[in-house]
Amino acid sequence: MAKRSASKPQKNAAPEPARQPDLLENLECSEAAAVLKEILVAHPELRSEAEAIARDVLGEVSFLSIAEEVEDSLRQLDYDDLNGRAGRHSWGYTEPSEAAWELLEEVIEPQASELKRHLALGLKKEALAICQGLILGLYRVRNGAGEKSWVGRPTSPATPLPTCSSSGSRRAALRCPRTSSLSTCPSGHG
Repeated sequence: MAKRSASKPQKNAAPEPARQPDLLENLECSEAAAVLKEILVAHPELRSEAEAIARDVLGEVSFLSIAEEVEDSLRQLDYDDLNGRAGRHSWGYTEPSEAAWELLEEVIEPQASELKRHLALGLKKEALAICQGLILGLYRVRNGAGEKSWVGRPTSPATPLPTCSSSGSRRAALRCPRTSSLSTCPSGHG
């Protein structure tokens, strides 16, 4: 009988060294930024390539994704969220409409900040897509919401929630970069 020594591992063979995790793949955001800065200091000829990649990354804006995110975030708000802000507090009374505006501002603040950042970087096309996503997300919830949500519902039968044609500093705070107004509202207001 022939021995099958080739198929069985030898007991005296040296163990394989443990595989090291990929350092670059496991960096935190701030660490990755520091590494990129050091590379660009050491190799300034890579700066234009790095800027082109950054422009591509920042250019990946989907107004539909932003609209979905805004809509989902608003639909998650319920009466408990509103009631926790409205009414009497140790510092005074907060009207339900003021509490609703505060919640709305908190939901759209991340996208509004991104819109401003893209404008500051000269990425007007991408900023416009962010603005369109914000408006579309708000428009989608305007006429309907979940059963437990107050978003999109009238505050009373006689007093509907304001539409984009309403005036006021809070309502006018969100403006598209192209028109500097809310005239591009999908509902035709403005």
